[in-house]
Amino acid sequence: MSFAQKLLDGKVFGRALHGGQRVTRKTLNSLVGKNNFAWQELRPPMANELATGLQSILRAPTNLASGKLNVSGMTTTEAAQYALVFAEIYCWFIVGECIGKGGIVGYWV
Repeated sequence: MSFAQKLLDGKVFGRALHGGQRVTRKTLNSLVGKNNFAWQELRPPMANELATGLQSILRAPTNLASGKLNVSGMTTTEAAQYALVFAEIYCWFIVGECIGKGGIVGYWV
């Protein structure tokens, strides 16, 4: 049986359709399932998490001054992660400034 005949019989098409459904189902389950990272990280924060975060932000300057935040004891990986987060925040700030200003003219890019 040739490929064209198999295609016309629906065997190839049915198999491709079944495989596509399987891949789509796995992808959707990874995005919306209970045990996934995206579902937990992309949800809005709860009230108790906001309060805890605000307290830690308010305590950060005193902890830094007293030496409780050991910046010199960071690993290289942690320092690189913090640097990338800072760079991302800075880039989004610049993008917002360009959008608000209406153009990129006036910035040293």
